[in-house]
Amino acid sequence: MKHFVAIFLLILFVSPNLNASESNPLSSLYNMFPKMTELKGGSSRWIATGVVHELYDNYVRLESTYNYFSEKTEKIWDIKRDKNYSVDVKLFFAKDNKAAVNLYENMTDKRESRFERDVKFGDEGRIFVRPVSVVNMVSEYNLIFREENFIVHLHTFDGFALMDFADFFQKKINSFVLSNIDMYVFKNFRLKAKKEGYIPEEEELTVEADNASAIVISGRVTDEEGNPVSGVSIDVLGHDKTVVSGAEGYYSVTFVLGEKGVKREFKTNFTLVNRKGQNNKNNKVKMYKMNVIYPEREETFYLRINLDENSGEIYIPSKGIFNNVNDIVKQGDYLEFKRNCTPEGSLFQCRQTYSGLMKESGFQGNWKGTGGKGTFKGIPMKTSSEEYNIAETDFCSIKTVRLTSDNLSGNKQRTDKLYIDQNHGISLKCNRDERDFFIKDVQLKITKKASEERFLLYKYKGHETKGGISLKNKTYIGVVGPNDDFLSIDVFLMPDSLQGMTVLAGGDTQAYNNTISFASGVLYPERQPKLIIEKFITGKAKKSVTGVNVTLKKLVSEKDVASDKGTLGRDGSEDMRLELRIKGVSGDLKAVELSHKGENFYIWNTEPFDIYPAVALFVNGELINQNSGKINFPVDNNAVIDIFIHKPEYLNKSNINMTYKILIGDKWYSGRVEK
Repeated sequence: MKHFVAIFLLILFVSPNLNASESNPLSSLYNMFPKMTELKGGSSRWIATGVVHELYDNYVRLESTYNYFSEKTEKIWDIKRDKNYSVDVKLFFAKDNKAAVNLYENMTDKRESRFERDVKFGDEGRIFVRPVSVVNMVSEYNLIFREENFIVHLHTFDGFALMDFADFFQKKINSFVLSNIDMYVFKNFRLKAKKEGYIPEEEELTVEADNASAIVISGRVTDEEGNPVSGVSIDVLGHDKTVVSGAEGYYSVTFVLGEKGVKREFKTNFTLVNRKGQNNKNNKVKMYKMNVIYPEREETFYLRINLDENSGEIYIPSKGIFNNVNDIVKQGDYLEFKRNCTPEGSLFQCRQTYSGLMKESGFQGNWKGTGGKGTFKGIPMKTSSEEYNIAETDFCSIKTVRLTSDNLSGNKQRTDKLYIDQNHGISLKCNRDERDFFIKDVQLKITKKASEERFLLYKYKGHETKGGISLKNKTYIGVVGPNDDFLSIDVFLMPDSLQGMTVLAGGDTQAYNNTISFASGVLYPERQPKLIIEKFITGKAKKSVTGVNVTLKKLVSEKDVASDKGTLGRDGSEDMRLELRIKGVSGDLKAVELSHKGENFYIWNTEPFDIYPAVALFVNGELINQNSGKINFPVDNNAVIDIFIHKPEYLNKSNINMTYKILIGDKWYSGRVEK
């Protein structure tokens, strides 16, 4: 039987083993704070505030501040210390080890600093450093470490005092634990169940070990539907013991304490959730605006990377091109990946390797491969959220659909009301004309009406068939209900799932006593299904398609000025000539890009020393490309420019399918090349 002791703190501190006073059950913890005589320099140099405490449901917090005063400046390792400084001390004691772990994680997750790293204090520890003055070598330090049920938080501007106090409290805690070893070793057990593909689960077990010859802990591991899970490792943390669940999910572990006494048995069960069902935002999706330095040019693109799934992609807005990112290696702040920059359908092979440090402040390092080698710098992009009532959007719809998968078929007709039963599910389908590279997160919020029904909720990929919707790729969301009021349910989706249909339904073996209804329509305007889309913010210019015209004047010209390389020059064959006519637009012409799509894919542009063949531009017979290959030519209404490009052997008059993009000022104009 599992015993979670609600008044564990007070019982603990009145135990005779802890030398506690009946008048103050917290005196054992008060005594852990250093006295003035225990500090370097004696009581004349230290002044401390009184220790105060505050009780919470799962822990007690004690705190004090120590102030140091000196008449002269000390020097350690040629580093001057301030004459006056202070150390703020907070000591937390949790009711059990699990509560201590959760408290430590909350304290460290929410803290931000310029520098941070793990330290070797306690069972786990982390230091956070914020530089205040580089000239005077002054920094603010926060050190947090956990040992057993204790957590220590130290704050100071003196690094040496920080280490002294951390060492002092670690010794005090070790002494406390050793004095009460029976309580820590044979009264509190922390078990962790884990198996690849499932979310690990921890349980805290408090047992009665008095007069025991042995302690036996046993139980069963099941999934969210109650099915046994075999091959699960159950670690008894702190005891170097691990057992594995059997075919029916059962496990057992025994601790032999001695020959005398009785064998005491305790049970604790685990319910493991499929890892795919984690209903959390994907905070490891990051995007950077990258500036890459080549030997003769620069390139700007967006890098989107998913550190959870080891996947990534690059988008080049000026060309409308996507590159795959693969072979991702992440070790601490170090990140390395390979970029496949080969043009679609091209025989030309382009590969680059990027490596550097990825931090909150940015991502920078070096690259090498096709094009030589160079450096890069990435600026992290911020995000913003937009909320849509699905009933009011023109790109997404939500409705009840009839299911046909396995035994989930039925004859009921679809209705405008939203509900889930044995034969029906709720579908979300969004019609997006083009891929939105900048979506980070998609969240669907639906509201369940009051009901006594309890059911398991899953999401599937839906596929339309003649008889209804078939379901694939089952992913566990959670247990829903019963509820006596409206209940909000959040479902997190991958951005690419907006391209298809997502269906919310129960399991294929689930029996329903009642229909599960959800709020929708005009009767519940505030509870309509909502779609929250989090996007990376970008200032990319929108493309316009007005006022510009490019025509193919003739296939053969008398010039040979554009080669098959990234720079201008002769290649022994006559160029293809096109005529660019600009109407109603004025500004500086900065870039021209042409592409051909067909059996073979080809691109030409004005980027100097790029991997694509160069474009030569002439006005009144004069070349307007600069020596560096760049272009910045003023154009006005009715401008006419001759374009000469390298003509591949396969391209002939009968199979031309070309498009253009030109940059005038800060706007892109695009369209199809007319024959």
